[in-house]
Formats: sequence, structure tokens, C-alpha cells
Amino acid sequence: MKTTRKPVEIEVARFAPPRRPAVAWALLLVMLIAVCPGVGCRKAGSSTTPAGRSAIDLTKLRQSFPSSTVDFLSVNRIDLYLGAGNFDGALAELNKLAANPRLNAAQKQAVNDAVEQINKAPKPAR
Repeated sequence: MKTTRKPVEIEVARFAPPRRPAVAWALLLVMLIAVCPGVGCRKAGSSTTPAGRSAIDLTKLRQSFPSSTVDFLSVNRIDLYLGAGNFDGALAELNKLAANPRLNAAQKQAVNDAVEQINKAPKPAR
């Protein structure tokens, strides 16, 4: 004798989180309040770059040294020194670069121009 089975119905629970728009808006508001106090606190004339850094252009110096040479690392160091406001360190690095006997005339001229620009630039206050 054959018995027929009845299909068992399984109720699937829905695990969707309840919608709470008020919680989302409250969280957004808290995040905005946390960020807003730091906005607009800088003085009008203040800048993150040193005083004379904007007057110094290293494009000719960068163009005269290909990125595959060791001397290009010195150019990068000079840029870092200038970005930190350490003009003395940049001049020392330029003097080391100028003392290299392998430099051609265009490279020597670019180094001399950079030295002149640094000497003419206003020194940052310490």
C-alpha cells in the first residue's frame, strides 16, 4: 500500500533589519558635528608651505636630471628640504650636486639657477 505524502510547508523568516531612518539621520548628524569644528580654523594668511618656497621653481633642475640617474635622488632631497623650510639643507645638497665632475653645462647652469633662487627667496621664520 502506497501512502502519499503531503508537502511540508516551511515558513521562511525574513531577516531584514527594521527600517529606522531616524537612527540613520542621527548618526549622520553626529558625524557632521564631529567634523565641523576643524573646518575654517586656519587664519587668513596662513599656509602650510614655507614662506619662500613658492618663489623657488625647480622645473629646470628636474628637467636637466633624468629620473634614472643617482643625481635625481639629490634633486628629490632638495625638493624635500625646501618643502620643510630647510633652506640650508637644500643649499648643502645643491653644493654637493654642483661638485659632481660628471655634470654637463646645462646641469651646472640649472644648479646655479636653483642656488640663486634659494638665496633670493625670503627665509622662513623659525
